[in-house]
Amino acid sequence: MFSYGFQPWAALTGLQILEAIDAPNYQRLEQPECCPREYYTLMMKCWQDDPSKRPKFSEIYELLPDMKPEQLKAVANCLEAKSKEHLIYRQNDIITVLDRNTGTPYWKEY
Repeated sequence: MFSYGFQPWAALTGLQILEAIDAPNYQRLEQPECCPREYYTLMMKCWQDDPSKRPKFSEIYELLPDMKPEQLKAVANCLEAKSKEHLIYRQNDIITVLDRNTGTPYWKEY
């Protein structure tokens, strides 16, 4: 979802992928650019090699509502971007804040 349908490890065969993710390599996908840190942390827990260390679906179900990105409604227009870090939006647009903790603003406009 956060990689917009990009196929991971597209250049590898099924066997090569298994070799990459299993012992002794234990490779995992990198955090997608649009993926909030909380979701990636959960993904990494789900990818634990030891199944007993993975969260149960009931635990994930309980976690997800609190992880939902914050949505804000614009109260005024901002129709000019002063730099590439500035978002252009109109009054009443809904803005989803994907990650507040990156040091730079990161958002997705719908």
